[in-house]
Amino acid sequence: MTTWSEVEQGFRDVKNDLQFSRLDRHWGDAMPERWDLIRTHNTSSVRRFEAIAILAGKLLTTLDAGMVPSEVRAVEDPLTRWYIALWMLGGPHQTPMIASVSQTTRAGVKEDLGHVFVGSINDPAAASAGLALLCQAHTFVPEIATALAQRGTLVSWLENERKVRGPLWALVGVVLGLTLAALALL
Repeated sequence: MTTWSEVEQGFRDVKNDLQFSRLDRHWGDAMPERWDLIRTHNTSSVRRFEAIAILAGKLLTTLDAGMVPSEVRAVEDPLTRWYIALWMLGGPHQTPMIASVSQTTRAGVKEDLGHVFVGSINDPAAASAGLALLCQAHTFVPEIATALAQRGTLVSWLENERKVRGPLWALVGVVLGLTLAALALL
């Protein structure tokens, strides 16, 4: 797989096996960042998903610098790079939960160790296929790609353009959104 089309198709191929799975993200000042693909028992599909995600993470580095947020580009591991891109650009994820971490010393003193954040992306294979499609669009429509990287998601970009350019742009945004949704179903 060397193109975004092939990556998108690879994610679509494992989508049914992983449709009830969830990609959990744990991070904060009390622990190192960790990603877990859970709620799946099909280990071969998980390995295939992770292999495709690694390829997608490597392909992210081929996009123009303005198309990928610097936080994503800074990640060295391609699997983690893809997961962070999926978190930042790929669409809906659950609002993170926050927990305080503390410990009690032998002297009975409670020490605050910091915070841990936990969030999830449901159906990560479908979300990954959608992000791969957006990355493919970036190679053809750089203005959208730059705006997407600056604003986080295509939806917020379209909302902002509707505010700036008026109702006609809202119609263009709806048509574009429906086109992307139709392509995602293929």
